[in-house]
Amino acid sequence: MVFVFEYLRNINHLRRELESRDRAYYRARKYLLNRFGFDVDDFLPELSGAGFWRQFLTPNFENLVGEILARLYGMEKFDLTYLKDGFTTRNPFKYSLVRPKFVINDGRRWILKKYFLADRFLNHQVIKDIGSLDNFKKAYQIHIDFAENLGYSSDSWDISTFFSTFVKCSLETLERKDAGRVFSKVFVLTSQNNALVRKKFEFNGEVYRSGNETLKFEDLIELAAEGLVMPATSTYYSELFYLLPGILLPRYIQIEAVFETADECIQNPALQGFRKCREITGFYPLLIPIPDFNVEDGFRFTKNPACTTICLPVEEAFETVDPESSISFYRTAYMIGKRLLQMFKN
Repeated sequence: MVFVFEYLRNINHLRRELESRDRAYYRARKYLLNRFGFDVDDFLPELSGAGFWRQFLTPNFENLVGEILARLYGMEKFDLTYLKDGFTTRNPFKYSLVRPKFVINDGRRWILKKYFLADRFLNHQVIKDIGSLDNFKKAYQIHIDFAENLGYSSDSWDISTFFSTFVKCSLETLERKDAGRVFSKVFVLTSQNNALVRKKFEFNGEVYRSGNETLKFEDLIELAAEGLVMPATSTYYSELFYLLPGILLPRYIQIEAVFETADECIQNPALQGFRKCREITGFYPLLIPIPDFNVEDGFRFTKNPACTTICLPVEEAFETVDPESSISFYRTAYMIGKRLLQMFKN
């Protein structure tokens, strides 16, 4: 595959990058403070390791490959989550929150089974608001518990407050016209049918509108201060997120299914964010590329295999796969996936 994005090639490339970024953090912090009035020092955790950025933690095929990859290279596993993102049945990963598919060994062979974790949910409902069938735990927490039982690292940082504070500081700092351009649309968390949902508001040149409802800048600032306003995907990818891996989080490396297979609504702003990170700091974010197993040839043991839960302890999977470092991170992840797939077929 020909890559458009600048990814980490291998472990030696990663080591060189980690040794050369002394001023990157300060350049990124200064930029966000001057441009948006956002002081990241008040919000960033101290963390190191490699991991995914997904809405919630779950022991699926993609995550198992990431766990094995991190262990192979001696890296701690640490994930970023986004629990105030919106649920939708059209996204296979988000849908797995409530209707997960499990690959299970019944003692004779590996079989695929579907489960129901929740029956009450709405499109655009906030991920962390969706309850499980017994309603004693949220659905995302059941996924975390299952991952922990299988030996996955459950260390994570929910980025939701970071995002809402970015919106608040930006709306307070930017000129209105500029703010309306950067935040041409936002998502406001509101109550609907006893559920917390995300409602899209778009800037019309004067106020933010959703149907017949309008919000002034002052209204949005107050709501953002309460953690109830989230930026659109196009905003956080192009303006903020890719200042995190290896820059504002200097010892954090993101594992990511390659953007080259993503939809344009994701790929384009992500590419803008990559390039802006380089312009601001002199460096690209640190990303380890892995295959998009949902579209990669040779991995279609079910529809959307990357999102399928694998009922196998991480330690056992690591020993069975017996991973070896290849010429690239991407190739190593590909081979780990292939060996896992072969195990299911045996």
